[in-house]
Amino acid sequence: MTPSENWSNQTIWTGDNLPIMRGMNSASVDLIYLDPPFNSDANYAAPIGSEVAGAGVYPGPGAMPHGSMRT
Repeated sequence: MTPSENWSNQTIWTGDNLPIMRGMNSASVDLIYLDPPFNSDANYAAPIGSEVAGAGVYPGPGAMPHGSMRT
């Protein structure tokens, strides 16, 4: 099975984790990955066109817009 076949029926949610997780049916979730810092009230967004630390290190999907993405 290729990596793309492994993800064919998956949804990736990005954004603030609390509102997203509150709206999920717990029986429908196999994995939740959370990346700290949590509840810091800081804006970690980089300006459009700026160099982001670590960019290019992981050749995956990169920065994704808030919301969901079917893969």
